[in-house]
Amino acid sequence: MELYQSMLEEAVASLQGDMSLEERDWSPAINVGAAVLIPEDYVPDLDVRMALYRRLSSLDTKQEREGFAAELIDRFGKLPDEVESLLQVVALKACASGRMSPSSMPVRKARSRPSASMASAIRRLWLS
Repeated sequence: MELYQSMLEEAVASLQGDMSLEERDWSPAINVGAAVLIPEDYVPDLDVRMALYRRLSSLDTKQEREGFAAELIDRFGKLPDEVESLLQVVALKACASGRMSPSSMPVRKARSRPSASMASAIRRLWLS
């Protein structure tokens, strides 16, 4: 049923001259070779983690993402490296999809430097 509804929406959108659902929902795939997630030991409740992922995917501005990070710190404590990486990847995706300019990319003030694989992925993104 979901596939039928999706196909129907796509057909109606194309007849109306709208961009396709695929174009509207396009999101770049970024593989950094590092853990980019909300760890179970940081947010133990699966329903809460899933709700956080849904919220994170809907954030469009740098201010919204910073507010989200501040909320995570308030609710769950210091951000683990995996969450910091997740927030950076979300910002990269926003930049790659045109929702954010490169000049507004977050500057990480982390305990460590980005992994070599993440640095390589960022270089490939900017050079392509």
